[in-house]
Amino acid sequence: MTLWDLDDLASLMDIAREHGLSISTVFTWEVRYPEFPEPLAMLAGANIYSRTAVRKWMNTPRSMIILTIMLSKIHKIMSFIIKFL
Repeated sequence: MTLWDLDDLASLMDIAREHGLSISTVFTWEVRYPEFPEPLAMLAGANIYSRTAVRKWMNTPRSMIILTIMLSKIHKIMSFIIKFL
């Protein structure tokens, strides 16, 4: 039987909230990037991850590039919206 630190366990929704992202973004990472951390378990149909492993993955150069691209897109969208206000 494997024991985990309960504070370290997180669903995709938990991860999205913690990092200020949409759940669809985190789900896309889970599906698209094979280096995204493997789930520790499945609970009620949802994958459960180690927060520590996800944070470590997010601090890798590749994931930092992804975040930079996302922020750039958000900035462009916000600039477009502001023009019409």
